[in-house]
Amino acid sequence: MSVTRGRGTGRAPKRSGPEVRTHILQTATHLFAEHGFETVTTRDICTAANVSMSVVYRHFQDKQALYLECVVAAYRIVCDEVFAPVTEDLEVHTLLFRVTRNLCETHAGDADVPKLVLRQILERDYDLFRRLASEVTLGYSHALAARAGELDLAGRSPESIIHSLYAMTFGFAHMASQVTFFEWEKELPHHQQYDGMTVHILSLVLPGFDWTVFVAGRT
Repeated sequence: MSVTRGRGTGRAPKRSGPEVRTHILQTATHLFAEHGFETVTTRDICTAANVSMSVVYRHFQDKQALYLECVVAAYRIVCDEVFAPVTEDLEVHTLLFRVTRNLCETHAGDADVPKLVLRQILERDYDLFRRLASEVTLGYSHALAARAGELDLAGRSPESIIHSLYAMTFGFAHMASQVTFFEWEKELPHHQQYDGMTVHILSLVLPGFDWTVFVAGRT
């Protein structure tokens, strides 16, 4: 089923080849994030981007290839933002708090790139998961797991801890995207909402540490 889109008015601004390609990617990312791969057609993308079908196929083999490029690019952007603290010289609890909070803030938001990542995760395309792991996420996960290994994990592996953090964060982010956070949190400033989610997730995955110390005194 085609996604209904209003046509652009007037002539499209003249762009160079790379600019056209970037414009198509940005437009497709928005449509895929909002409606999913199956619902969006190549014609929808052409209409929204105000380009012809031949222009799209000049830059991308087909809709599948365009979708894959959008998803891989989205994962790279999100990972660079979320895992930035891994490159810093931080105490391990501080590192885990900041990465988990970055995950919460990124995936509970409404921007196209993290929304596309969350949608792809919920679609459970395991072949694509494996490709994304090998091309994008594995290095970040290994680096974070190596630091988590500094903690007393009560016999659990660092990898299982990181997996639990991811799974719970994506679950909370999906819930937040559906219900706009819990009723009693709606009036809180955004940073307090994300702090609360982060403390709750870390307290469930890694109990025995007072994670609230990282948000004490924030206004």
